Amino acid sequence: MQPASSRRRPGGRALLTAALLLPALLSLLGWTASYFYNMFNSDVTMPDWTVELTLFAAEILPALRTAVLLAFVACFSRAREPMGRVITVIACGILANLLFGLASTWLSEGFGLFNPLTLLTDLILCAAAFFIAKAVKRKADAAGTPRERKKWSMGKTAVFAALPAAIPPVIYASLDLAEHFGNRRAYAADVWASGTAFFTGVLVRRILIWGALGALAAWLTAALILRLASRDRSSASSAG
Repeated sequence: MQPASSRRRPGGRALLTAALLLPALLSLLGWTASYFYNMFNSDVTMPDWTVELTLFAAEILPALRTAVLLAFVACFSRAREPMGRVITVIACGILANLLFGLASTWLSEGFGLFNPLTLLTDLILCAAAFFIAKAVKRKADAAGTPRERKKWSMGKTAVFAALPAAIPPVIYASLDLAEHFGNRRAYAADVWASGTAFFTGVLVRRILIWGALGALAAWLTAALILRLASRDRSSASSAG
C-alpha cells in the first residue's frame, strides 16, 4: 500500500522517539556485525558460514541505517517540522554511528578508528535529503489535481531522498572493476575471469543493497511515519 501524501506536520513524541532510536539501533547492529566479522575472519577455526553471514549483515545493516535516517530527515522536512527537530534527528543519527564505530574498531583493532569521510558523507546525504524533500513538496503543491499531487507522496519523497546514498558505494565498486579491467595484461586468463566475476558481483550487490533494499527501507519508513503521525493526532484529539 502506497503511503499517502500528507500536508499536516507529523509531530508527536512517539514519532520523534522512533526517528532518534531506529537509525541508532541499526547502526549498533551494523557495527556489531562488523566486529564479529573481523573476529570470525581472523580465526581459522571458525566455519566459513559464520564469516559469510556476518559479512552479509555488515553490508546490509549500514545501508538500512542510512536509508532510514534519510527517510526520517526527508519526511520531517516535507512535513515542515521545526528545524531544531530535524537537526536533532540528523545529529543523533550521525553521532550514534560514529560512537558505535569507534567502539567497534577499538574492540576489534585495539584502537578507535574515526573516519572523517564517513562524517562528511553523512552530512552531505542528510543535507541532500532535506532539500530533495523541499523540492518534492514544491512539486506536490504545484500539482493541479489530487491525482497529480498523489504522485508526489511521502513514500516517494523518502525513496528519492534515500537513493543518493547508493552513489558512493556503487562508484567505489565501479572503480575497482574498472581498475581490474585496466590490468588485464597482468593476469592469466582464468585469474582475470575470476576477478571479473568477483568485482562484477560486488557491484551488483552494492546496487541491490544500497539501491533497491535502501529504497524499500525508506518507503517502509515513510509508511511508519504516517502511521505514527496518525496515532499521535488521534491521541491528541482524544486528550483534547
